[in-house]
Amino acid sequence: MKTGDDLTTARKTCIAKYSVTGERIAEYRTRVFRETDPETPLYVTCVFEELGLWVDGGFVTDSYMTQLGREDDRDKVTGCYDTTGGEPQIKGFRTFMCLLEKKLLPEGY
Repeated sequence: MKTGDDLTTARKTCIAKYSVTGERIAEYRTRVFRETDPETPLYVTCVFEELGLWVDGGFVTDSYMTQLGREDDRDKVTGCYDTTGGEPQIKGFRTFMCLLEKKLLPEGY
């Protein structure tokens, strides 16, 4: 199980790795994520990777379900996997956006 501290560390790692600006971070805090921003899909997928939720270009369902703590939502979660994006970071971003829109993110994510 990952903690809030793990999430904070993952975010900091990915912010540094992709030189995410303060302006963009402020947008993320208000749940504004744009696929057209060059660093946003990279950042989102990086956070998933740092948390062990995205491995080899794919989402790790079992780890996510453990973190989410709501096994009844497994079908909804698997329904969020993006299979249309070509690049792994676009797939990761679109998966994240679906989870966000369906309110399937763990508390504090």
